[in-house]
Amino acid sequence: KQEMTEEAISDYSLAIRYQPNFSMAYYNRALLYMEMGRFDQAVNDLNQVILRDSGNQQARQLRDQASELAASES
Repeated sequence: KQEMTEEAISDYSLAIRYQPNFSMAYYNRALLYMEMGRFDQAVNDLNQVILRDSGNQQARQLRDQASELAASES
């Protein structure tokens, strides 16, 4: 499963490289980072979603959750 998740992250990263404003790729990659416990990277991707779509409440809520989880690990 982790191998498939890493492959999906690579796919989303490639999509972002070619379409940097594709906010759904950032969002989906953030979900995978969350699943893997890579909360700081999830926060970074969710910030990119919000930068491109400021009204995305779902991304804001997930970012807040990821931030709290990242802080609890420190």
